[in-house]
Amino acid sequence: MKESFYNIKFQHNGLNFIYNTKNSKLITFDNYDNLFANHYSDLVSNGFLVADDFNEFEEVVNKRSEYLSKEKDYKRFTILPTTKCNANCSFCYENDSPRYDMSDEVVEQTINFIKQESQEKKKIRVYWFGGEPLVRRDIIDKISKSLIEFSNENGISYQASIATNLSLLDKDDIEYAIENWHLNKIEFAFDGNKEQHNKSKDYKIKNFDAFQHNLDMIDCLLNKNIIVQIRFNITRENFNDAMLLVQEILKKHHGNKNLLLYLGVVFKTPKNQNLTKEELIEMRQIGNYSIEFFKLLKKYNHIQGVSGLPLTYKKNNCYASNDDSLVIGPAGIITKCQMCPDDELNKIGDIYSGIDFSSKNYNIWCNTLYFDKCQKCKLYPMCLSGCIGQKYIYNENTCCKEKFYLDELLKTAVDMLDEDKQLIKNRVLSLKR
Repeated sequence: MKESFYNIKFQHNGLNFIYNTKNSKLITFDNYDNLFANHYSDLVSNGFLVADDFNEFEEVVNKRSEYLSKEKDYKRFTILPTTKCNANCSFCYENDSPRYDMSDEVVEQTINFIKQESQEKKKIRVYWFGGEPLVRRDIIDKISKSLIEFSNENGISYQASIATNLSLLDKDDIEYAIENWHLNKIEFAFDGNKEQHNKSKDYKIKNFDAFQHNLDMIDCLLNKNIIVQIRFNITRENFNDAMLLVQEILKKHHGNKNLLLYLGVVFKTPKNQNLTKEELIEMRQIGNYSIEFFKLLKKYNHIQGVSGLPLTYKKNNCYASNDDSLVIGPAGIITKCQMCPDDELNKIGDIYSGIDFSSKNYNIWCNTLYFDKCQKCKLYPMCLSGCIGQKYIYNENTCCKEKFYLDELLKTAVDMLDEDKQLIKNRVLSLKR
């Protein structure tokens, strides 16, 4: 037997630990000298020790392939009815992109394309994106009603979600969206406290309090059993205020399984794995923000144990690497990633001629399971090479940010477990979601 390549050893509060990134298991023990003699069976049964000829990397890759094969019964379409937006966020990555809507012709062909692609599927999942997709709710309405009718006629399950700034959605719209769009999930963001958020969005609408509007909508959406995913856009200047907002929301809604919260760091992160001293300090700061956020979630029991920490094995690195996940832009171009719709390296076809499965672009997105340097990384099961777009389109040779503050994350996980007395009761624990 040999030690798993994915074992990470560390010490905390006078105790010894091993964390395995492949199995998402944590073991504690007295000392390394007697580890194998005293805990051999635990080490083997939980994957800390593996057979000498066992290929662990291959196992990770196979797990991902198995997961994707189980997802073959559904088709995921991200649709951008427009790239226009009614907000003026200073940090938006789309600010320099062209702004335009789907034409009537593209709308009709989008419907036809999705119907053709979904004939053999059991589920259709539509994700509305933009710009601000509700700028063209008429397009959302037309496509939704047509696809729902098609799904009903063919025994296909249909659901939709939307990424929106919420400004164009009010309480009276929700019932309509549920019934006519089959909307079951909404994603939106806060950019800090009331003053910070309203200034950031800059809607140019007289007497419109965007911050309070979004707060009020949380109640309405959760009461309608809509999944609400809130991103808190973090900068150095707004972190403390953002955490007060997180706390306010948790006090009112903690324990609601339909409420999903996460951090979005909007200040500059390094593009290369070889960090300068200043960049390393920057990444540590991001880590501190993440850890404080997870501690706050734990305080209100909005996560189970440490399952909210970004430490566990991922089934897939990104929707873009799934061959049954497509993005349709306003011009009818089919891409894999919604974050860079106009980049040539992202394009794999169009709604008229279909998908070019033999193209270099398609193979990069759907058949690249790893980049060379990732094969030798202990954190590979946690990120599966991370964002393909960053590496392929933007040529950013960077690692997942957790790598640069992993020690602090692991210690935080231990502290959280200690609070629940789980480490005292059980020597080996699973941190899987």
